[in-house]
Amino acid sequence: TPAGFTPAGFTPAGFTPASRLHSCLCTRRRPAKLLYNDLHSNSTLVADLATFAKDRARCRRALPWKQRFEYCLPASVDYGYRVHGNHDPAGELLPARLVVSAWYEPDYSREDGKHEPPTPLVGTLAMSGLAKGERYAILRYTSASAVPASGFLRAGGWAARTDFVAEGETHEQRLVFMSNSSQLFRCVVLSDSSPAH
Repeated sequence: TPAGFTPAGFTPAGFTPASRLHSCLCTRRRPAKLLYNDLHSNSTLVADLATFAKDRARCRRALPWKQRFEYCLPASVDYGYRVHGNHDPAGELLPARLVVSAWYEPDYSREDGKHEPPTPLVGTLAMSGLAKGERYAILRYTSASAVPASGFLRAGGWAARTDFVAEGETHEQRLVFMSNSSQLFRCVVLSDSSPAH
């Protein structure tokens, strides 16, 4: 994913209907499950869909202080969002997914006042949907405001560019960056008319 976080820190990760097998969490005889992630657990959480939706009073009663990171959704009105991926009106981007070695990063911000020093994070950037023998460029940006909506190669603004020739349908690149930095990546096809590196 790239996946997103809501202000409450709740991110739906998947849904297993009652009639489908999914990671042994749900069978034809078991109820549907909701899989979700939050900002406090290093694993995907699972809830029975039938009991996850509650009216507001029951939802609050289900959340004593020591269980404050458990969740439920109001039964009468629910709001949600769907992440479609990066804005790509011209269809220029290839799928790119960053996986980091740790789920935790030091809290250096003023918000919580912990002042933990930033540390290096190790990540693997995985591109997919590639064609063997084609040339591609990985563009790394360090600010969301620097990422253009289209024409990525001509617009510039990246902090680094790495060109490669695909050896198969996927390509991986190891990265190291500081935990207090912003890292945004785009993978685009290179053509004979692409600007030089």
